[in-house]
Amino acid sequence: MYRILSQGPHKHRRAFTLIELLVVIAIIAILIGLLLPAVQKVREASARMKCQNNLKQLGLALHNHHDTIGKLPPGTKGVTLSDINEWPYLLHYLLPYLEQSGYYTAIGEGNFTPGKPWAVAWPAVANNISLNGFICPSDGRSPLKVSSSNRLPSSNYLGIFSGTNDQQLWSNNYPAGQKSAFSMGVNRAIRLTEITDGTSNTMAISEGLTGVSEADFRGGFYTNRAGCQFLNAAQTPNSSSPDRMHSFTCNATFNQPSQNLPCTADNGGTAAATSRSRHTGGVNVVLCDGSVRFITDSVPIATWQNLAWIADGQVVSLP
Repeated sequence: MYRILSQGPHKHRRAFTLIELLVVIAIIAILIGLLLPAVQKVREASARMKCQNNLKQLGLALHNHHDTIGKLPPGTKGVTLSDINEWPYLLHYLLPYLEQSGYYTAIGEGNFTPGKPWAVAWPAVANNISLNGFICPSDGRSPLKVSSSNRLPSSNYLGIFSGTNDQQLWSNNYPAGQKSAFSMGVNRAIRLTEITDGTSNTMAISEGLTGVSEADFRGGFYTNRAGCQFLNAAQTPNSSSPDRMHSFTCNATFNQPSQNLPCTADNGGTAAATSRSRHTGGVNVVLCDGSVRFITDSVPIATWQNLAWIADGQVVSLP
């Protein structure tokens, strides 16, 4: 005889109550809130490392240029200014040492014969070429600004120039002791032996930010203006005070303090731009010995300027 076993009443799974669901959602939100800053820190650390590697390659290129030519590259090479001609910049002379010989040759080598990137004479082979090794990932911008009138590659890495404003550069008349690694004119290129303050205590290249649009020339590879090619030690890194730039480089649209791009128009010759980045708390620089250091925003202006000038007699001890 078979015995039928009673299974008793069915048991139903109890659903989440509204309170329990809200608790779970709150826990997930807290976890996301805790993890997101950590993810952002990891992402920024990776971007900063990539940025430092780019600068390290520029430091090596500077020394390879010096070993080959006997001098650092000129800040610019003076040629006749016109609607067509422009002055090649120090980064231009580093291209052959950065595996960019094809581009360097296409745009005229050291003579820069094709003219400005926005001129008709600009060679088609050099159009729309992005030079990614010159962009810091933290900047968040495209390495190329392309429009019908602007085919400039951009750079976050700009030279530290003598004096504290454009007028001193163009006239080559900066105060004694304020000579930096770069000045205007090919004949003013320096040897490392001229850096009497010590190559490990003197900046060559620092970070700058590219502009807000293709029409904003900040960071432009071949535009001889403050903030485009030139950085001066007039202000400390990431200063809240506006950079003074030519009106075609700074207008109401380009003045963006919230993006660390404050600027004011200055056509009077006293334009000057400072080092800027989107790293937290400072900027990366290449010293004249080729090493890369992170300089904090809190650096005293006197120390920052001592780092900028090659023979002011004020040796700085970096931490």
